[in-house]
Amino acid sequence: MAEASDRPQGCLLRLFWMAFGNLALLMLAVLVIKEKRFSPLDLVYWGVVLALGVARFVDIRRFAGRTIDDEPATMLHFRRYAWRLPLLAGVLWIGAHLLGGVL
Repeated sequence: MAEASDRPQGCLLRLFWMAFGNLALLMLAVLVIKEKRFSPLDLVYWGVVLALGVARFVDIRRFAGRTIDDEPATMLHFRRYAWRLPLLAGVLWIGAHLLGGVL
């Protein structure tokens, strides 16, 4: 039987929080800039932020999560991620709205 960290679900979660989720945030930020006002895209943006946090948590707790450096992840890694993610996402979101207002 495969190790918990090698199961397909864990690998997909890892791909989501490491790559695809962040790419989705970047693409949504571009759409927020183009929208030039608050819209349902803002809710989708923050939904992706929430999904990233949940994916990281589940990856660590259920699928023996790994770090980007392929080290075993701990709840300390999650706590750091859980406060940095909304902070950085907030900066990107505010920047997108400010830029959208200028363009």
